[in-house]
Amino acid sequence: MVAAKKTKKSHEGINSRLALVMKSGKYTLGYKSVLKSLRSSKGKLILISSNCPPLRRSEIEYYAMLAKVGVHHYNGNNVDLGTACGKYFRVSCLSITHSRVPGDLNLPGGEKMVAAKKTKKSHEGINSRLALVMKSGKYTLGYKSVLKSLRSSKGKLILISSNCPPLRRSEIEYYAMLAKVGVHHYNGNNVDLGTACGKYFRVSCLSIVDPGDSDIIKALPGDQ
Repeated sequence: MVAAKKTKKSHEGINSRLALVMKSGKYTLGYKSVLKSLRSSKGKLILISSNCPPLRRSEIEYYAMLAKVGVHHYNGNNVDLGTACGKYFRVSCLSITHSRVPGDLNLPGGEKMVAAKKTKKSHEGINSRLALVMKSGKYTLGYKSVLKSLRSSKGKLILISSNCPPLRRSEIEYYAMLAKVGVHHYNGNNVDLGTACGKYFRVSCLSIVDPGDSDIIKALPGDQ
């Protein structure tokens, strides 16, 4: 009950700030307009409802990461977010482009960002090591090639994205356990992992066959 009261107060606080933004600030509603605001560097804070489609959510988060804009995962569905915005239709996501009162932007987009700041350095370290593997090492991308590298005992380290399908993840982990190869759960989805690999497509998992000049195998917690 205590936890419920705390979340209720913070939820009400978010809704009141959001109502003030609707009255005095500038914003855009909807998936396409949110992406447009991020591409044009106008978005200051992004809010996403709990039932926003995963692919759209990951795309918005990716563009927000590139634009260095905070993302707040609203504790409610698209109906709740629409109601909080004072609208009579569903709102799956919105971008706050301008707020006259600075306090309006103090939404717990910061809550997510505080945790992100702590892991940002380690995340950048992983990405730089991974980039070095892509340049000087050998690797395989994708579910089938990862399993093939494990069966042939060529894989040295496996990286799995956060949204890799559970059945595939468990199968990869099982084969990695048999091959006594470390598995690192990458702190990002398949879009983030693809970007870290310097690719323009999604990468749900990869196997490092030869690290090249990178010290990624020693540096990464492969026992996770």
